[in-house]
Amino acid sequence: MKKYTIILIIPSIFTFVLLLFSNSKTNTYTSLNDSLKQSKTAIALAYKNEKDNGKDSVINNTKQILLDIIVNQYFNFWYHTPWSFYGQTRTPKKGTIACGYFVTTVLFDAGFNIPRVAWAKLPSEVFIKKMTTDLTRFRSANIDSITKYIKNRKDGLYIVGLDCHVGFIYKLNNKIQFVHSSYYKPEIGVLSENLNTDNPLKNSKYVVIGRILTNKNITDWIENKAIK
Repeated sequence: MKKYTIILIIPSIFTFVLLLFSNSKTNTYTSLNDSLKQSKTAIALAYKNEKDNGKDSVINNTKQILLDIIVNQYFNFWYHTPWSFYGQTRTPKKGTIACGYFVTTVLFDAGFNIPRVAWAKLPSEVFIKKMTTDLTRFRSANIDSITKYIKNRKDGLYIVGLDCHVGFIYKLNNKIQFVHSSYYKPEIGVLSENLNTDNPLKNSKYVVIGRILTNKNITDWIENKAIK
């Protein structure tokens, strides 16, 4: 891993972190986590030394950074990690991962100070409500209604809780995908698929969707505040 000098006067924290990632070896999951930790340190320093408007700018740029990193790097590492009911692997593509552990492990490894194991054992709506107040619930709704709801939102990341399942929905550059550790296809496990396929999201009678990477989420992330 290369070493970087962190300059407190940073004209663009977004550019700085992207350069950090482009110049770091992120070909392993461990190096990805290490790079994000370095980036988080730089962002925290920038946030601490900014005044109100500057803090808002750091928060908004960090939203973009985390959305991109989670969707395009964390998810990519986890794809094709097999599902099992008791799966708890900490290493992508080695062992198996249950749906709840997939969600909490991604959040934990991406820098959120959460009780990873405890939350993975909870009903999904319980920890979704701990992460965000931006919640929408659907009861016996068709998938078109859920898709329309996401299409009408800005780019972002959501935790989606279902009858007996949990995963992510993301919207990025007008692309919308459901990312989860699928018990429908246990040999594939973690996958990304359209909302309107044969999947637990489409077939669930109860759906709760919570938008994360909110201003509060990002502030907690920057300050490493524990979300209990």
